[in-house]
Amino acid sequence: MTTNNGIILDSEAAAAYLGVSTTVLKRLTRRGYIAYVEFPSSGKVGRASRKWTKADLDAFIEEHRRKAPARETSAPTLEGKARAKRNADTFKSELSAAAVLRDLEA
Repeated sequence: MTTNNGIILDSEAAAAYLGVSTTVLKRLTRRGYIAYVEFPSSGKVGRASRKWTKADLDAFIEEHRRKAPARETSAPTLEGKARAKRNADTFKSELSAAAVLRDLEA
């Protein structure tokens, strides 16, 4: 079934589209998070049925889309600082050794 707003889905199809159970879909609908279309009863019981448009489901998805938080970098530890200092000292001594070798070759 289609409307000018898109495809109309029953509870099983709407839940599958969202990747949730029908119970979760109905709970989200009851709490007002997801819009729905209510069809009048066609039988003796008189119970209306709910349907969901793909457009309403897409709106729910967009409204609740969240970006992943930026990954936090941890502050350097004392061990990390000591390692960085050793690396810097090694680099300096390697430069010094290179300078000595250059001087000897010259």
